[in-house]
Amino acid sequence: MLYAALSFETCIAETLFRDRFVRRTRRELPLAAILMRSHARVATQPQQELHLLDLRDSGCLDIGAPTDAVRARHFAAGQALGRSIYQNHLDVDGVIYSSRLTGEDSLAVFDRAIGKLMVLDACALMDHPELPTLLEQDRIRLVDE
Repeated sequence: MLYAALSFETCIAETLFRDRFVRRTRRELPLAAILMRSHARVATQPQQELHLLDLRDSGCLDIGAPTDAVRARHFAAGQALGRSIYQNHLDVDGVIYSSRLTGEDSLAVFDRAIGKLMVLDACALMDHPELPTLLEQDRIRLVDE
C-alpha cells in the first residue's frame, strides 16, 4: 500500500503524526521514526490512469460502507474496507479519501497499481526541506531514544 497526498503536511500527518500527540503535553517524536522513512513525489506513468474509488464526501454512503472506514481514529474499519475493495474489485487501483486530520485529499494506492506510477524525485525524510518548518509549527521535538 502506498499512501499519498498533495501536500507534504498531509503526507506526514497521515503516515507519521496521526493521533500520536493527543492528550500529550510533551510533543516528542523518536528520531528513528524520521530516519526510517523517505519521501517521494510521484505521478502516473504516461498513458496510465489510476482507477480510484472515491470515498470523499458521500462516498462511503454511496457504496454502503461505514463512515468509520475513513473517519475513525482507529484503523480497523478502514483496513477491513480496504481489504474488501482489494479482494473483490480487481479493477480498482486504490481509494481517494479526505484526510480526517487536514481535510485534504489523500490516496491509498494498492500494490497492484504501483507500476502505473513513476517517481519524480525522492529523498530521505530527514532531508526534506519542509520538515524543519513542519516540526517547528507543530511544536514537535525529535528525540534520540
